[in-house]
Parts: sequence; C-alpha cells; structure tokens
Amino acid sequence: MPPLAVVLLCSLNEAAMPSAAQSKVDKVEHPQSYYDTPDQLIEDRALSLDEKIKALKIWEQDARQMLTASGEGMPGSEEGIDPGCHHMLGQVERARDKLQRSSKSVSSRGSE
Repeated sequence: MPPLAVVLLCSLNEAAMPSAAQSKVDKVEHPQSYYDTPDQLIEDRALSLDEKIKALKIWEQDARQMLTASGEGMPGSEEGIDPGCHHMLGQVERARDKLQRSSKSVSSRGSE
C-alpha cells in the first residue's frame, strides 16, 4: 500500500473513533444520553468525583428547565406538568446527596 494511502487510512480511523477524553466530556455534558438514571452515573468508575458532580448539576438544570417549560404550557409530549420531570429531578437530587455523603465518608476515613 502506498504511504499516502496508509496515512489517509490512519486519519480516517482516528476520525471515526472518538477519544476516551471526548467520551468523558460527552458523558459529563450530556449525562441523559449515557445513563438511564442518575444512580448509574454515580456508579461510573470512569468519571472523577468532580465530573460526576458537574454531570449531576447539568442533569438537574435540564430537569428544572423541563419542569418550567411544562408548567408554562409549552408543548411537549403532553401538555401540562409532566410528572416524569418531578420524578427525574428527585432522582438527581437524591443521587447528588448520596455522592456527597459517600465522598465525605471517604475523606473522613482518609484523615484517620
């Protein structure tokens, strides 16, 4: 195979495969696309504590925006307040609290 064809082939392969770093960034910036529940997010060992907190904040903000839009009668899957938004917001808040409790217990054990 000529050298130019090898270079092009390598470049195409690199472009087709997202880097692990980009995948992590996507998980943080679009957590709903990667996890069914916030609890799945906090169990992901590939993300750091700070990345998990940031992802949960983004997820919480999205859930609050959906509640606001739904409450204002903006069209969605159904008009009116969507109970699923309340449910998801609660899940995000509980996962965030669980993550914070576990990080405090780990840091207190490390200082003993």
